Amino acid sequence: MRMPKYIICIIVILFVASCQNKKKVEVKSMNDLPYSLDSLKRKILNKGDTNSYHALRIIYLDHPSENLLFWALIMANKFQYSQAYYDVYYTLLVSSKKINDSDINMLDDQTKNMALRYLNLAAQKGDMNAIDILKDNPLFVIKSSPVRHK
Repeated sequence: MRMPKYIICIIVILFVASCQNKKKVEVKSMNDLPYSLDSLKRKILNKGDTNSYHALRIIYLDHPSENLLFWALIMANKFQYSQAYYDVYYTLLVSSKKINDSDINMLDDQTKNMALRYLNLAAQKGDMNAIDILKDNPLFVIKSSPVRHK
């Protein structure tokens, strides 16, 4: 009769010990960078720092694409950054669940016009993605953009 009590005690002790020895494993995204998100945003907002913008783009790969829209607009409108103009165009398509360039006609007119305006500005600033899209879709070219940046 003593043997089953010892076996039960040993099993309980081993169970409790095994529960206490488990280390918590922190799962991190491959897109996590060793930068402070606030620091990146501050550098983008105040200095137009392109390295910070690219780091933020990487971080936001794990988030809904519309999270980048504000920062893309800041970098495009305030700092005339070509990649950001393209990102505005792309984010408007993806956020609207329109993945292909040909889907742009499914957007409402205001959003479509905004997306095309930023695509054209990206091409004017030398963004190769935008240039390629405009070559493949000549109807997307806006002859005179209402937005002028110096």
